[in-house]
Amino acid sequence: MSNKEIRSKILNHLYEVYEDDPFYYTSCEKLKLGIRAEEKEIKSNIMYLEQSKLIDVYWVLGGSFMAKINSNGINQIEESQKQGGQKNASVILNVDGDISGKVAIGENIIQDMDDFNNLKNIVMERKELENNKKSEIILKIEELEKLKSKIDMPKLEELRKYFEKYSWIIPYISNLIRNHFNF
Repeated sequence: MSNKEIRSKILNHLYEVYEDDPFYYTSCEKLKLGIRAEEKEIKSNIMYLEQSKLIDVYWVLGGSFMAKINSNGINQIEESQKQGGQKNASVILNVDGDISGKVAIGENIIQDMDDFNNLKNIVMERKELENNKKSEIILKIEELEKLKSKIDMPKLEELRKYFEKYSWIIPYISNLIRNHFNF
């Protein structure tokens, strides 16, 4: 099962739980049973959904968590239902805050999240960045893209530290690494 499918299943599962009890938080164990995915896959996708501001998560010492869909996630599911008549979280949202631009969850995650060139375009659209910063970030994205063919872990670590300065780019970079690098 791909990360896109896992995120869609998580969001749909949390929506169904919300419909039964809007105050209930779902544990990692219940999600594992509900969506039939490995704990490691669930945790990474829970982090992604949290960073995308579609769910609220309480992280517990040791790496476990309790998660609940929030209003952004509910809106996404319900908008998807209006458009397709199903509980399928594949609609595109515009999110303000740490993440800007288009964000999607589901089977057809938009290419903004899967393509290096689209990420470069997102950087160019960032109004708060000066042109020299935009150019610098794009060069770093190109360095990351070159690592696809030959992974250099020290260089990857250096780029990770660089991108941490820009919290809005982390979900994009994480998704690119997940989809284009074989670890």
